Amino acid sequence: MYNLDFVICSVPRMNMLYPPPAPAVLKSILTANNFKCKTRDFVSDFYYTFKDHPDWTKIDNWNALPNYNDPKIEKIISEKAEQWATELLGYKSRWIGISIFSYESHKIGKLLAEKIKIQDSSQKIFMGGQGVTNVNNNYPETLQEQGLVDAYITGEGEVSVVEFAKNNLDHPGINKKNFIRVEKAVIDHLPSPDYSDYDLSLYGKNNLGVYGDLNDRKNVYAETQNTLPITGSRGCVRKCSYCDIPYLYPKFTHRGGFEVASEIIEKTKRNGVRKFHFTDSLINGSMKEFRIMCETLAKHNTDTQNNIAWSGQFIFRPKGQHTAEDWKLAARAGASVFEVGIESASDDLRFAMGKKFTTDDIAYELEHCSKNKISVFPLMIVGYPTETEKHYQEYTEFFKRFHPYAYDHTILSLELGGTLRIQPNTPDDRNKEKMGVEMIPMPDGSRNDLLWWNKNNPELTLSKRMWRRFTLGKIAKDLGYKIPSDKKDFTYLWSVWNQLKSIEAKYLNERKNKN
Repeated sequence: MYNLDFVICSVPRMNMLYPPPAPAVLKSILTANNFKCKTRDFVSDFYYTFKDHPDWTKIDNWNALPNYNDPKIEKIISEKAEQWATELLGYKSRWIGISIFSYESHKIGKLLAEKIKIQDSSQKIFMGGQGVTNVNNNYPETLQEQGLVDAYITGEGEVSVVEFAKNNLDHPGINKKNFIRVEKAVIDHLPSPDYSDYDLSLYGKNNLGVYGDLNDRKNVYAETQNTLPITGSRGCVRKCSYCDIPYLYPKFTHRGGFEVASEIIEKTKRNGVRKFHFTDSLINGSMKEFRIMCETLAKHNTDTQNNIAWSGQFIFRPKGQHTAEDWKLAARAGASVFEVGIESASDDLRFAMGKKFTTDDIAYELEHCSKNKISVFPLMIVGYPTETEKHYQEYTEFFKRFHPYAYDHTILSLELGGTLRIQPNTPDDRNKEKMGVEMIPMPDGSRNDLLWWNKNNPELTLSKRMWRRFTLGKIAKDLGYKIPSDKKDFTYLWSVWNQLKSIEAKYLNERKNKN
């Protein structure tokens, strides 16, 4: 009756930097346990189908906007989901798995499940991924109650998916069971992701992490280069106030530096790919293993003259903790671009978020990045609950101080993103009453992470946060910074504000009248 045990697909919204690793990892694990599994990559299909469409920005943002209502866009995406459903059912698999990367995959994930069940109500569907584990709206439970999914997996799925495949539905992490965290021993012995069903040539073009000659930053967007993901750790050594990673991974767990480097070298030999992006929340959480990895890769690059390049999320530390030799070694190892959560122009806001470095520390780190031709992709947050007008003004001085690094491509581009979300299972969410933060409920009683107000800082309304984000984007661009996703972010934030402004105004007016 069944040709396969599992067909597991990835769905948008994700970037096109590297292929979605989760389905590929699960395929390796299931295959190693004698289950027949296939993966399908709908992230690339979605992108290459619509990237040149005149309404691409609207199509891309559809996932992120829960109340988006454009019949033309709805029809386009519905037809694509219908095609995917037909294809998935054609494999005649016992289970269809849908990988949900974040809340921005919720709409398309639900739509795909609906299309599958309409065509074949008996088909078994399960969901998993970070967007299923850490949600605030009972997403998987609701879909299960509606009969759209038959099961879901939460937490790290490497162990629970095997038990799920064996029909052990009482195992932790399956349906409403509390999930378990994968131990270091498991991470150390995970099989390499199986990308045999993917077209790797589709990824890493015109995206951060795709680098040309390491000595020529002008070629960082080389279109001919492709990128593969690599995982060296789970979790983070910091517990930043806005971040949910410590909830998902309470303990920082890392592989050995030599093992990580060896996997990169092996993938280079097997796939011919020399560009890698770390999926880790933090690649230098253990400086000991980071140095070992760099030493191994530096030797490989020297011995073979076939340079490997890599990028990932990197943490800045107080001045001197990363030595001049550390920076030189990282460059020889192939370090190309570091994504760094700088978050704020103000030391006191940065400390409040859980960061442990100052603006002077940033200057020290950027100086060494510049000397070693390592580019930085700073991540910033606008509109922290305690952000004042003084903090806002400090952004301009911050941008002015570091704009020479934007011109020499040390700062490759600047990610301003959106304004702060108060996500569930974060310190900010747990401490919101102490900070004076009130979540403003949606009309149906649900929660939107952007819709909050601080009674201790009443001027920082959503409108004010949006205005600051747009203004800072213009200031940064006028100073020479690149903001690659600014158009998309602007469109998204403007749409969000149009959806939420009346709800906020009504809430604040009612609150004022009560008082």
